[in-house]
Amino acid sequence: MTLKLNGSSSGSVSIDAPASTTGGADLTFAFPIADGAAGQVLTTNGSGQLEWKYPGLAMADQWRLTTTTNQGSNATVSSNWERVDDSTWGGIGTGLTESSGIFSFNSTGIYLITAIGGFVIDDTDGAVEFNLETTADNSSYAVDAIGLAGNDATSGDAAGSATFSHLLDVSNTTNVKFKFSTGSMAGGSYLQGNTNYTYTGFTVVRLGDT
Repeated sequence: MTLKLNGSSSGSVSIDAPASTTGGADLTFAFPIADGAAGQVLTTNGSGQLEWKYPGLAMADQWRLTTTTNQGSNATVSSNWERVDDSTWGGIGTGLTESSGIFSFNSTGIYLITAIGGFVIDDTDGAVEFNLETTADNSSYAVDAIGLAGNDATSGDAAGSATFSHLLDVSNTTNVKFKFSTGSMAGGSYLQGNTNYTYTGFTVVRLGDT
């Protein structure tokens, strides 16, 4: 049987049922109650209910520090962030939003966060930290990942970097957020930043639905 829908002025669209179904079953599909968002696809829950969902790689975003930040400070990296904007850079979908160093998501899902902290380390600083902090209630933050670097030199500052990754379950875009902080920073240690290339920054990729 064919369901044919005629265009308002010309042409038509037809939907055909298969010649037969598995086991001769009668299938019913229930459409979603509203239109989906841009970039979503129509999926099934396996029981006939159709849903709008984002495909796996619906979002990829990348940010970096633009200048020296958090010198001798053990605190949130709350300023000097920018989305990477090189002429060859390419993101996917609607990226993150940022306010005072706190990053929020546009849609739910499982996200991979990979980060690098680029340091100049004071000669008295044996270890510095670049930390990822997350919240599930838009209030209380906990450290989920730590990147460490150090300077064991007897004199003179040293350059170093620290990397880490984390899988974040964003089940609610209002409550689940993240930020970065520094720890164990002596007075002469700081995070490096530059507006033309990435010393300190991170990449976020949406892997699939939560």
